[in-house]
Amino acid sequence: TMPAARALKAEPVDDFAGAKLSLHIEFEAPTHGRSMRDRLLVFKPVLVSRRWEGILAPGVRKTPVVFEAFTMKEVSEFELPEGFKIEDMIPPVDIEAPFGSYKAKGRLNDDGKFVFERDYILKPSVIPPSQYKIVRDFFAKIIEAENSPVVLAKE
Repeated sequence: TMPAARALKAEPVDDFAGAKLSLHIEFEAPTHGRSMRDRLLVFKPVLVSRRWEGILAPGVRKTPVVFEAFTMKEVSEFELPEGFKIEDMIPPVDIEAPFGSYKAKGRLNDDGKFVFERDYILKPSVIPPSQYKIVRDFFAKIIEAENSPVVLAKE
């Protein structure tokens, strides 16, 4: 969630034949980020959290974990505030498991915008209770990656 975000444009594209839905959204959130000592600006590039935290409770599992097929690709572009440059960004993330994968990376594009991309794939799977730790570890790594900040510094 982003406080004080204002939607500017939303364009859905439904490729029914290809079984694909794309959604292009533009919005502005001038207060997204936290200023530190008037020199740094810190923000999290994951704009829409998928709320993994509550999915898999700790403890012993007695029933299998069942996943349906799911694919999500997200690309977010951030216009850097004037006078700021990237000081620290999220290292690339590549998480693989027998039932899915998660990849995320950030980069500075030619226009000087910070671009954050993430891909998330779940395969149709039934994971037995004995392999529950693998599932929990997979989502714990995703949560860690999605909570990682980008740090901007005044030039």
